[in-house]
Formats: sequence, structure tokens, C-alpha cells
Amino acid sequence: MYRAQEIKKLDTKEEVSFGQGFYARCNSDSSISLLIRGRIKGSKTTGSLSTTVARVNKLDRNLDKVLINASQKALDIKSLMSNGINPNQYKKEEEALVKNKTMTLLEALEQYDQVKRGTDSNTEKWIKERRKNLERVCLNWFDIPVSKITTKMILDKYLETSSSQNKKKLRTAELFYVNLRSVFNYLVRIKVLTDSPCTPLTDLIKVVHRPKVDNHLLPSEIKTFLRVTNSFREGLGGLINKTRVSKESKKQLKEKEHYKDKEEIFYKTFLVQAVNFIEFLMLTGLRPDEAKKLEWKNVYLEGNEYNPNPFFVLDKSTRKRKEVYAIAITDMIKKILDFQKLLIGQGDIVNLASVDIFEEDDKPKKKKMPKYIFMCEADLHSIGANNYKLRGAPLINKPVSNVRSGFTAIKERMPKLKVAESFSPYTLRHTFTTIGNMCGYTESELDAMTGHIKQGKTATSHYIARLVKDNRQGFKIIHKAMVGDEIQDKDIPKREDDISKKLKKASKEELINYYHKGLMTAEEVEQYKIIPLLHKAYKKKYK
Repeated sequence: MYRAQEIKKLDTKEEVSFGQGFYARCNSDSSISLLIRGRIKGSKTTGSLSTTVARVNKLDRNLDKVLINASQKALDIKSLMSNGINPNQYKKEEEALVKNKTMTLLEALEQYDQVKRGTDSNTEKWIKERRKNLERVCLNWFDIPVSKITTKMILDKYLETSSSQNKKKLRTAELFYVNLRSVFNYLVRIKVLTDSPCTPLTDLIKVVHRPKVDNHLLPSEIKTFLRVTNSFREGLGGLINKTRVSKESKKQLKEKEHYKDKEEIFYKTFLVQAVNFIEFLMLTGLRPDEAKKLEWKNVYLEGNEYNPNPFFVLDKSTRKRKEVYAIAITDMIKKILDFQKLLIGQGDIVNLASVDIFEEDDKPKKKKMPKYIFMCEADLHSIGANNYKLRGAPLINKPVSNVRSGFTAIKERMPKLKVAESFSPYTLRHTFTTIGNMCGYTESELDAMTGHIKQGKTATSHYIARLVKDNRQGFKIIHKAMVGDEIQDKDIPKREDDISKKLKKASKEELINYYHKGLMTAEEVEQYKIIPLLHKAYKKKYK
């Protein structure tokens, strides 16, 4: 045991031993370090381990009381060592445990996001969307320790957010639960928590992917859609031919009518690019963010040494799955890529870059190649702008960000669309999978064809070549079905009518089951009042 009288006599750097491994040392600032020395039972090291128990001032009026507490703590440390436990490591674990108990939701979320960035598990957009969702629903929880967030709090917040029959609010509530569950599962894995408060809600809140089975173009609409997109390209070509400028007609630039035509050219060029992008989504089944970031350097229109047929490669940085993937270029996809080349002056026919190609000194303008296939408005201005102040400006090399004008223009020319919900990129992606299913491909085969499942392979050139070879025929068959008569409109409603008949005779429990399986359309969810049924079921099961 430590004794006050002997400690008070110590000078700087002097030590005194009290037996059984207890000793004290005087520091240069006149403070006293109380230590315990001993061996860890069962340890491979032969030397003694010295551990600081406490640090006190030898002139402290309460020195006797401090020494009693320090002696008890030293005995506890000695007990750990006799049981084969390293007291220093034990101390760190105890400190970490205390810190974990006080970790706030914001700290946990920031740590989780950092792990996801470090492992390339989520894209930056996905991380931002998760943060935005949690801030919208439970911002007032961010300063609360995670250990204080209960199952009841989560359920109440979920029901509060989804209280109306508004589809957007329901989706916000579902994402809140999914995102929070991911964070808490992570905390359990790193042993910050022993159990997740979301676990008891697994049977109550069913959040599954619910495909909008009716939100796709019908075969007859696909034909019209392809005719419409082609009409935009043909219209632009005719307008460019009309306003082409040569050296002898430079004076025309000053005429208002000609300048107006040039304004129209640029607007229609940007619109045609949006239309090209929309058609590209349907032909490839890609996500918009993946297609937007496709670079020219990754497009092999003439193949390469490993694969003589055309294909393009998706970088892992642009993909949700964070791995390289490749897709075969069919004739229909090549038509889109070729026209994008023409828009930037890389083709042999009259195109936007041919308009006003001469500068003031009559020297031809040097053609530039942007980074992305579908480029931003500024780069399109720089390469083939009608405005001299903008033409020739340095490329900023960013992908297109807004293609809504393309969707609006297509809808104007297709006023009788039977698409049940909003005409969007999802409509196009689901159209691809729907036609693929009708051609006999399973969901997993279609996911593999478009790179939407993790392949678990190293992205070597040989591997990419094999991917292209494997999926080329599949894309050809689906594209042929899109423009042919193999699949008719009547073939698709038959698949949905069976479910519709069952819904009419279903009980409340069966309706909820159909909803959780994703077999109900948005209209059917409203028709059968599914949201109120869910609320009643939750409150009944969880009181």
C-alpha cells in the first residue's frame, strides 16, 4: 500500500517501493506518480510491466484519501495481471467503451460515411442522399447518443413521416428506416452497440424494391418513340444545311434573321443531345449517372486487339457497383454515338461545328474533342457556338447535367403516351428490362447483361472482352424486339391482369402482402387504401 509519510520525503527523480509491486516516483514538477509493477500471467514476455495508477501532488491536503483510492485501483490492476489481462490494453478498451456510449448519431453517421468512401462501397451521390434524408426526418436526433435512440422512437418517427397517403412522404419514411438501419448495423459490427434498435422492426416495416410494373413504354410506343427521336436529328440536320456559312457569306452574320437561325441551331443541338441521351438510356438499360459520365476514351467503335467488335467501357468511378464493366455496341447504339460525334465536328457530314467555322482572320478554327460523350452546355457552346464570345473558349469537360427538356419535347410529340406514371429515366430502364423479360431473359440475366450485379472479377482486358462477347447477342435480340413485331401491346397487360383479379378478392392481410412484394401499382395502392391499412397493422403489432 502507498504511504503518505514516505511519499512526502521524495525529491525529484527519487523512488520509493512499498512492496508487492507498489512504488512511487517524484517528477520534476514535484508531482508524484503512483505505479504498480508486475508480470502478466501466461504472457510470453518475461519482463515486468509497469502501469501508472494515479498522479498526485505530495502537498495535497487530501493525500491520505487519494492514496487509499489509488491503492484499491492498484489492487484491481494487479488482479487483471494475475488473470492474464494487460491493464494498459484494458484501460484503452474501457475508454473506448465510454466514448462509444456517448457517441452521437451525427458522429456515427460521419464515421459510417467515411468507411463507405474508403471502401468505395457507395458513390458520393448516394452518401449525400443518405445524409439529406436523415437530416430531413431526424435532424433533432443528431446530438443524441446512439445508445439513447430506442426502437419506439424509430417507429414513432417512421409513422409520423408517413402519416399521410402522400407517396413521396411514404418513400421518405422508408428511406429513413433503411438508412438508419444501415448505420446501426455498422455500429453493432464495430461493437459500439450490442444490438440494433431497428432489429425488432424488421417484421413490422417491410421495405423492399417495388418495381413499377406498369411504368414502361408499350411495344407500339417504342416504335413511335424511336421515330420521334430520329425526327429531332433529321430536323437539326436540315436546319444546319439551311444556315451553313462560307467565307464569301460572312457578312450574313450581321443580319438579325441569320443570327436568329443560328440561335435556333444551338438550342436544337442541345435538345437533340438530350434526346440522344434519352434514347441511349432505353437501348442500354443504364442508370442516368452511369450514362452521363461515359467518356470518349472508353468507346471502341472499331473494337480493339481483344475484341474486334465495337463496345464501350464503364469506369468503376461512375458506377454504383464500383467496378469496371463493358457493354456491346449494337447498330442502334452506334447510331447514337455517331451522331454525338457529328455534333462536335468529328464526322464527315455538315454539322454544328461546320457552321461559322472561320474566325475573323479567315483561319479555320481548330476542332476540339470533349471528354464526355454527352457534354455540358458550356462545352457544346465552346465547340460549335453561334456566339463568337463563347466559341473557342476552353473546355470545362463536365458531363450533361439536365436533360429534362428532352423528356418534355418527346412528350409533346407523343401526347397519347400510356405510361402510367411520369415519363422519366426509370421508364426507359424498365422498358429495357420489360422487353428483355418478354424475350425470355430472367431478371438476373438482364442485371448481368447491363452490369447491375457484382461480378467478382478483376477488370482485365481479357475479362472485358469476354463480357462484351457474352452480352452482344442479348442486346441485339432486345433491340430487334423493340423495333419489330415479335412483341405486341396485348402481350403485356395479360401479365398484369392476373394480379388485378387476385387483388379484387384479397383480404386485408393479403393486400398488405402483395404491397410488400412490390406487385401493386401506385393507383392500386391508393385504390385499396394500403397506407391506412399499414398504419393500423403497425399499431396493432407494436403497442
